[in-house]
Amino acid sequence: MVHRPSMRSTRKRLRQAEEENELLASQTPAAKLRRAEAGKVFRNDMIDRFATGKIQPVDLATISWFATEAGAGGVSDLGVDPRLGGRNQSRKVREALGLKCVERLFLFKIKVPMWDCDTCSRKMGTLLVKLPHDSF
Repeated sequence: MVHRPSMRSTRKRLRQAEEENELLASQTPAAKLRRAEAGKVFRNDMIDRFATGKIQPVDLATISWFATEAGAGGVSDLGVDPRLGGRNQSRKVREALGLKCVERLFLFKIKVPMWDCDTCSRKMGTLLVKLPHDSF
């Protein structure tokens, strides 16, 4: 009597072979170039969304941190660990994008009343603005 492998073990071996082939394919120079290009595209997309006001700095920093932890490239300098708390996300994003020099040259700081969720009260906060006549 000839021993025939069960259907389950055959499928398992085929699945393992496919995983090995995918792993080998991901190590090729072409795959590395694709990953690097995808990282650049991802970074530019995140920066565009931030610049147009579609996402807040805290969202950009959190998404960037989780993406970097998951193995994505291109946004490691934008990420802040969300477990750290604090309000460092906006500062970190501005520093990574080089907005500190722009801030000093073109933006003015004004004091405006803001709602502070931590103390449940109003406080005076600093807001960076660009004068309308400098916009053109």
